[in-house]
Amino acid sequence: MLIPNTKVRFRSAFFSGFLAATAYSVLQWVFVTGQMYVAKYNAIYGSFSFIPLLLIWLQLVWLFTLIGAEICFASQNFSRFDYHDQAADMSIRYRLRLTIAVAAVIAQRFENNRKPLTATELSEEYGLPLGIVEQCYTVLLRDGVIIAVAGEDGKPDGTVVPAHGISKMTVGELLTTLICHGDSGFVVGFDEHFPALQRIMEAVTTAMTEEGKRTLLTEVAGQ
Repeated sequence: MLIPNTKVRFRSAFFSGFLAATAYSVLQWVFVTGQMYVAKYNAIYGSFSFIPLLLIWLQLVWLFTLIGAEICFASQNFSRFDYHDQAADMSIRYRLRLTIAVAAVIAQRFENNRKPLTATELSEEYGLPLGIVEQCYTVLLRDGVIIAVAGEDGKPDGTVVPAHGISKMTVGELLTTLICHGDSGFVVGFDEHFPALQRIMEAVTTAMTEEGKRTLLTEVAGQ
């Protein structure tokens, strides 16, 4: 709980610490017993066995420490890997739906003057996979839809709030923001080879914006 530069839950630290301490105790008994057993064979040369046995003991101590840290991380973050296989093969349409839903929750809580949520808190409250919620946060932060909140120490505390008037943003506008973010038009001669494609894409984007005129709060958050 003290060494990692992150918040570690007591339950996860206790469980992994108990397993590591048990392994330490067994290893200590084996080390002391083995040293006494070897020393009995030869009082002179048996004492030299202390050095290689000590090195082996140090190697295993660090191995148990790292395994305990891995167990602690896994027990605290197992929900982060829910739907991992499905998320890796998730369609663009479904990813957009989840991202819009997360944006609507953030907008709704901000509009109602409720406490902003971290990705973990939002995941637990709304039953969404933590890994996917974190991806949605990353996308919305990248696109400037939301901003991170700074804690008392001036560093981000994991919570987020809308970056602007997101409560008035329509679903179509948010969709356009999500799909149009990033570099475009950098392939030389692309429009010359596909002249009609640009008009089609612009028409699709315009139609999507026109159809999604309802705001995030009225349409998604149910206000």
